[in-house]
Amino acid sequence: MADPSPKRIAERVRALFGDEPPAGEGQAGPASARFAPVRFGITLPVLRTTQPAPPGLSFCPITSIIHFPHRHPSATFIGTEAVKSFEPYAFWEVGWHLYYLHPPFPDTHPLILVPMRQVEAFFKDMNDHIPGCRIELPSDASEIGLVTQFPDDPILQPRFLMKCPNQAHFDWFTSDERVPMVPLISSGDYPVPTNTSVFNTFKLQIEKIIGLDQIQDPHLPYKKKISFIKRYLDFASSLARAQVILGFREMNTNPYTRESDLDLSMDDSTIFAIILERLSRPKSVDITEPVLIYDFAVFVSIDVEVWEYDDRCILEIGVSTLDTLDLIALRPQKHAVNWRQRITKHHFRIKENAHLHNHVHVESHPDNFIYGESEWISMSDVHAKFVPILNPTRLIPAAERESHYVAETGIRTVPTTRRVVLVGHDIQNDIRYLRRGLGGFDILRHARVGGGQPDARPLETMDTAGMFALLQQKKQFTSLGVICKEYFIDGRFLHNAGNDAAYTLMALMAIALQPVELPITVFT
Repeated sequence: MADPSPKRIAERVRALFGDEPPAGEGQAGPASARFAPVRFGITLPVLRTTQPAPPGLSFCPITSIIHFPHRHPSATFIGTEAVKSFEPYAFWEVGWHLYYLHPPFPDTHPLILVPMRQVEAFFKDMNDHIPGCRIELPSDASEIGLVTQFPDDPILQPRFLMKCPNQAHFDWFTSDERVPMVPLISSGDYPVPTNTSVFNTFKLQIEKIIGLDQIQDPHLPYKKKISFIKRYLDFASSLARAQVILGFREMNTNPYTRESDLDLSMDDSTIFAIILERLSRPKSVDITEPVLIYDFAVFVSIDVEVWEYDDRCILEIGVSTLDTLDLIALRPQKHAVNWRQRITKHHFRIKENAHLHNHVHVESHPDNFIYGESEWISMSDVHAKFVPILNPTRLIPAAERESHYVAETGIRTVPTTRRVVLVGHDIQNDIRYLRRGLGGFDILRHARVGGGQPDARPLETMDTAGMFALLQQKKQFTSLGVICKEYFIDGRFLHNAGNDAAYTLMALMAIALQPVELPITVFT
């Protein structure tokens, strides 16, 4: 009789895809698979991390396979021995080829997928070698999102992550912080197919895969709605704060929507309408005259360009700053174009990665910083560059303290340290890039004090992608290039980190000013 043990099953399936033959009777299997594929009726490609899968492969979400007997009982008839094959110690012995795919929606986790051929081989080996076992993919696997063949477009194809030897590796490498973030379609910075129907088909496929989790968690739609509400309330708060700092909103107004004002039964358009109603028409401002600055904060905009095949390799860092002290007696004009001249721009290039260049997913322009000379620095110098930028020492003159720095209770004491606001376009990505590329460096805390000790009070952040999406009443982020066209920002040589950081800061001012220039139209 065939050996039905889970260990033996794992060895047999691994033999289909690795160069190790099944261990003989009484022999221990290999300590770890080498995973070089061999032909056994099928071929699995050998790829490097982040390389897109070749067209024609179909994929299954790994979480659905892990829980297959429980989620799809009608497709299985297995006994106690077969169930053991899904226990972690046996399941991960197979040596799964893991792929990842970022959904084209904000606020979602990356999908972890495995080739359907490997799943079928796993099931077939169980059926062949465990008496009485019958397990197969259900007939409606494609309809429900259990099996998916994605469009033949490199941007829309799953990307190879790793050949996983055990559950510990799976848990470590598939966390949100460690899955490569390129290409991240939801940021709006990666091109999508010009064929709208292809991209819409792709989005429907992703929605089906995400929907599989609802079988296990019926509360998932409500969790997603709560996450959406919290996210856009944060964007609304940032927009109002930016308006206060720039003098477009009175400090004693209350533009904020509370979570209790919203109901989970509301559709998205109703939620947008309630949030934006509070933000509409913040203050009557003559943009052809200087405005009264309320809070002399310093805006610091960052942009990080990473290598398209490994987002731990930082290529460029762009930093732009705007000290609101420089806006005194300066009229903003339409889209705050008159204030753009007061932005200080920096472009840092990393010496260790000078030989790397992006040209597959997006065309970068590291040599085309249009605001001055680029500066070459080492990775070890990055922290030292950020410390003076994020700890401005310029003091507020006494005259401005009395005439500008006011609150609803009157003149107040100016703090000894300047308020710094970190700005970015989909800024959480840039923060993660710095953390991954610099070995855990947290710009929100570590760069605010000397000696590398974390600050107890992290920096305030503002996200132009989210703020613009709120004004447009969209859940999908828009690329920085589109926003540049909207507000007549230069927009040349995008994906140069120095240029993008400057454009992002210009966009922040224009977005904050938009509700002042034009009443918000709520779409229903």
